[in-house]
Amino acid sequence: MFQGISKFTSLCVWAAVLRAIIDGWTTHSRMQRRSRCLFGCGCGQDSIQHYAFCSVLADLARRKLGLEIPEPRTRLDEFLMLEPRFTVDQSSWFARCALLIYATFKATNAARDGQGMDTSDAWQQAFKEGAASRRDLGFLIGHA
Repeated sequence: MFQGISKFTSLCVWAAVLRAIIDGWTTHSRMQRRSRCLFGCGCGQDSIQHYAFCSVLADLARRKLGLEIPEPRTRLDEFLMLEPRFTVDQSSWFARCALLIYATFKATNAARDGQGMDTSDAWQQAFKEGAASRRDLGFLIGHA
């Protein structure tokens, strides 16, 4: 898995993926505080576990990355790329999932820091930054 990520993404994208896997994001849930989903879906709280199921994030992933959201029972594992439904040589899938995690990480951090930008807009900006971080990544995902 990590070879697929590191081959087609920059170090900052790779780091966001690793931090998500080890639950290293500074979400309100992890800090034992309650806060609603920062994307405004109204169905969950600020946590990695919720973002795997978030309908707003799922729509962004589908529209911007061409990712289909799996059945609810496996979403968290697939969101974190721990239980992929593909073969390892599908680098495009790895790269798109890594960008999903990176953009989510950056957008939620921006919202928590009070940068005043709509979280969905911040996600799209972070997606563009992540895709631009490697020259071949935009071509690979076909959406940059």
